Amino acid sequence: MIRSADLFFASVAALSVSQMVSPSGSLAADAESSYSGREHALQIIALPSPPTGLTSDHAGRLLAAVPGDTGGLFVVDPWRNETRLFISGNVSSVAGSRDGKLFVATAEAILQVDLEAGWTITDVSAQFACSNQSERTANGTRDGSVWISGCAMFRDASGEYLPCPEGLDGSEALMASAYDLYDNHWALGTGQDGAAVVAVRAAGTPDRWQRVDAQPQEGVRLLAIDASGFAWVSNPDGSALRRMAPRTPDAGWQAFAGAADWTGSATAIRRSPLAGDILIGFDAGTLLEAEAAVESDSENLRLTTRPIAGAGEVGGPIDLIHVDPRGHIWLTSGSQVFRIEAAADAWQHFWEEVTPLPGGNHDIFAVELDRQIYVAGGLAAGWDYPAEERVFAEIFRYDPSDRTWSVAGEMPSARCHNGLTILDGEIWIVGGRANPDKPDSARGLDPLDEVIVFDPAKGTWRQEPPLNTARTEPVALVSGGRVYASGGSDTAEGNSLSSVESIAPGE
Repeated sequence: MIRSADLFFASVAALSVSQMVSPSGSLAADAESSYSGREHALQIIALPSPPTGLTSDHAGRLLAAVPGDTGGLFVVDPWRNETRLFISGNVSSVAGSRDGKLFVATAEAILQVDLEAGWTITDVSAQFACSNQSERTANGTRDGSVWISGCAMFRDASGEYLPCPEGLDGSEALMASAYDLYDNHWALGTGQDGAAVVAVRAAGTPDRWQRVDAQPQEGVRLLAIDASGFAWVSNPDGSALRRMAPRTPDAGWQAFAGAADWTGSATAIRRSPLAGDILIGFDAGTLLEAEAAVESDSENLRLTTRPIAGAGEVGGPIDLIHVDPRGHIWLTSGSQVFRIEAAADAWQHFWEEVTPLPGGNHDIFAVELDRQIYVAGGLAAGWDYPAEERVFAEIFRYDPSDRTWSVAGEMPSARCHNGLTILDGEIWIVGGRANPDKPDSARGLDPLDEVIVFDPAKGTWRQEPPLNTARTEPVALVSGGRVYASGGSDTAEGNSLSSVESIAPGE
């Protein structure tokens, strides 16, 4: 039986019940930075049983899913030296979304916990359309979508519930576990021979999962995507890693020259929040950060590693790795929970990572209107799978209230490198570059003289008089009720302009 009001304090060394508190109040309060961390793995708590899922809130508190009769959803607050049982019962997994929601898989239901509304609990089993499966797994991917095994629906990054894509060869729908720079989701599925295979839900065909071709030669057990968009897998016994570039899948999965230097078996991998590519946990309790680089004198891909935590600190196999929004690294080994403090100069102390733009959009201007951010068009170095360059026609809108991107509208044609400014509540899109024959193509882009205006409130477009000089990458701004286009280039080769021209509405 799930009892959401059963909240207990627990000591750092063991779960000793001392008093009851209400779900709202202190749980929803901001954490205080009085915790004095170390540069190595510090044991935080021993849970009743090994956790099967980890996530965290924006304050950096850990949420751990513990299955079994003595399990539940535990909230670990290292600053206050507290661990609380928030939901009691058999909790098999937990995942977080970008908009401040937790999704808790229990033996009886899928529960949504709204962290920004007093930690209120809602049963969302019907929205996910789950089958009767007692041990579900939940994953929240970097774009903000939430996937739960055994469910016919998933929660999109926008918060909308959508049908899960078709599985491989008619199999059960897969559950995404990673999201790359090219707007693709990745998962591990099961092939016809029963072995694990790598699958991708490509941005261009989001209604189905497709088997990645080629597959790793030795098979696969673990999967992660690094900050550069590369896919990483381990072989079944964890003795080596391979890496593949979604932009060049024909090159296959590359092995590393330095992987033979490992001792032990990899038991967990995930994207690194530090300077390298991947964090690797081992059966001996060692945590390494790995970075791949092509050797200057050959085509070999060399893997260099540096230790983050030694075997003596964790003492057993690393089962789970989680990185919270503050940059702290959480590890579990059996029922033990460890934490590695972020460095004093870690970027997470000064920046908050928000939902990524679809397709790694770049070379763009952005404007703010009514407390929302707008981006018009843009150029992606890769989109879809295999990832190819793409020019966007969408106007993307970011809403900080729910931390999501949405499509506010579509321009008459795709373009990039256009100026962008706001006048009287409307978005002016000035100049840019486009291929008139192949609008999505990133090749053959010519400067534009076109000026178009979008009204987000009405969703309408209108054409304004063209520029006197076609301009790519002009700086567009407003002063005195006039729109100015400054500089840029008037050729594809980059002939820089020093001229400025302006117009007022109605001219």
